[in-house]
Amino acid sequence: MPTLPSFGDLPVTPGAPSCTSWGVWGPDDKLGCWNKIDEDATRRGVASVRRGRVFSVNAEHDPALTRHMTREPFAHSVRSIMGVAWDDVIDGFNTQGSTQWDGFGHFGNASHGHYGGLARDEHGVDAWAKVGFATRGVVVDVAAWRESAGRPIDVAGGEMVPIDEVLETLDHQGSPIEPGDILLLRFGWLRWWRGEGARSTAGLVLPGIEPSLRVAEVLWNMHIAAVAADPGIDPVPGKWANFTSMPSREEMARPEAALGLSLHNLIPLLGLSIGEFFDLDRLADDCAAAGDWSCLLTTAPMQLPGGVATPANALAIR
Repeated sequence: MPTLPSFGDLPVTPGAPSCTSWGVWGPDDKLGCWNKIDEDATRRGVASVRRGRVFSVNAEHDPALTRHMTREPFAHSVRSIMGVAWDDVIDGFNTQGSTQWDGFGHFGNASHGHYGGLARDEHGVDAWAKVGFATRGVVVDVAAWRESAGRPIDVAGGEMVPIDEVLETLDHQGSPIEPGDILLLRFGWLRWWRGEGARSTAGLVLPGIEPSLRVAEVLWNMHIAAVAADPGIDPVPGKWANFTSMPSREEMARPEAALGLSLHNLIPLLGLSIGEFFDLDRLADDCAAAGDWSCLLTTAPMQLPGGVATPANALAIR
């Protein structure tokens, strides 16, 4: 992989907004940090396979998972074809109703728009589907590390975890990060959800990483291809400790303000896709038993022209 600029050297394109990767891979790029998955990254992923164990990291498609976003459930029916064959028909399907990647059309910065300065409708996830991705995934079991320290994550209360605790977990696990890796952050939320969480009648408040400009710097300088979590990396709804009131549009033009409010700004500013509702529990348990936190991670985006997000269709192989 060619040498990539550090966060402090961004932007590389004159006139581009500060702290953006616009132009790093050319003026019309639609892959962003997925470009970091080159042949070397794929080979590192393949080399992570030791026993051939396969883990689906796709959660059930349950609209209650995302009820904080008021996403409606889809309707599934089975229709007969002359009584000898049957078709599935799905009405109201939402690509973000379960394990998924946020596409570059999903989120735009309030002042600067979508990744690379391209229009939203130029950022369909079909551009990703034409490539498909296979690389090394690294499980970062923040939940287990915090439990071992006697400070379990408040998964029900929307705790914002400092990025330093992600780094400390990686150090504790002995997990180096290589360019093109995908970070798989486990907060333990899905395990809680499948227990008492789904029975809760209160509004969901999801845990995540404490939003800040430094998070963008750390993740970019790792040169990862994407970051995913259970449920996601953005606390929802955000507990915006850095703001006493919503910032103005002018303030949001500053990356410090935008990233301090929502890490979804990683998408338009850096072209870094965010994965949500990844089912990491069984995978993390296997990693802990083996003392090895890496896997081959494959993900096949949906061939959906103009799509703003895609089911992950992801497998972890160890």
